[in-house]
Amino acid sequence: MKNIDKLLEKYFEGETSLQDEQELREYFSRPNIEEKYKSYAPMFSYFSENQKPRSKSKSKRRNILFICTNIAASIALLIGAYIVFVSPLDSNTSQSVVYIDGKKSTDLNIINNKALISIENISEMNEDVLNSQIDIVASFIE
Repeated sequence: MKNIDKLLEKYFEGETSLQDEQELREYFSRPNIEEKYKSYAPMFSYFSENQKPRSKSKSKRRNILFICTNIAASIALLIGAYIVFVSPLDSNTSQSVVYIDGKKSTDLNIINNKALISIENISEMNEDVLNSQIDIVASFIE
């Protein structure tokens, strides 16, 4: 038992070897531990449980799952790349459309002209609003 005392002291000072730690794990895995050491038993039994080798069937199943996941991700990546890069080149269906007085127009010149007129109207409206606000402020100053 003095040996266990020395090993515990070395363990908590961080000076044990792997062989010393194995000896502690073996001692604390026994069913008959002295009363004064029972408080240490859960710690060393935890370490010994974590050191048990994993079953091969679980690791094999994980490897298969990992491979299948990688294959599925690769396929999804290829489909996404096709949709983004190849599909728009194949179809030339994107077309600008505007409705003027209820009539559909796809002529780009007409669409550009109408867009420019709308932008000019908005900028004129903004200028009118700005001028009216300046007039209001000027009336307060006078």
